[in-house]
Amino acid sequence: MGPLKKAIFTEIRNKHEKATPLDDNQLNCLLFHHPDGLRLSLTGFIVIKAIFTAYSFEIPDTLKSRHQLAMAQFTYPYFLTPRRLILFSDMDAMTIKLSGGVEQYLENSYQSSLCNRQPG
Repeated sequence: MGPLKKAIFTEIRNKHEKATPLDDNQLNCLLFHHPDGLRLSLTGFIVIKAIFTAYSFEIPDTLKSRHQLAMAQFTYPYFLTPRRLILFSDMDAMTIKLSGGVEQYLENSYQSSLCNRQPG
């Protein structure tokens, strides 16, 4: 478990009394869709949006599975609904705006990940 998640768990324990008795692994399973990823569960979204600033973007109907693969490259927690992508990183939010929207940003991220793969 990375230092970002540990810092998030510390902040959650400071803000929510009910989280105090939970260890890092329990919080990880409760807050995240997958223990190794940064995609938030509904519970995680509710808890984290009460503490951190959320940046919401509309998702087009043309979102593809490769775009979801690109989301795995986010370095901060995010929440995904059928219509919205909610980020908790102002840098990611600014990059999406500068890229022309969610779909273009994710397409660029996916293409970049293909270029960075090592053959083999």
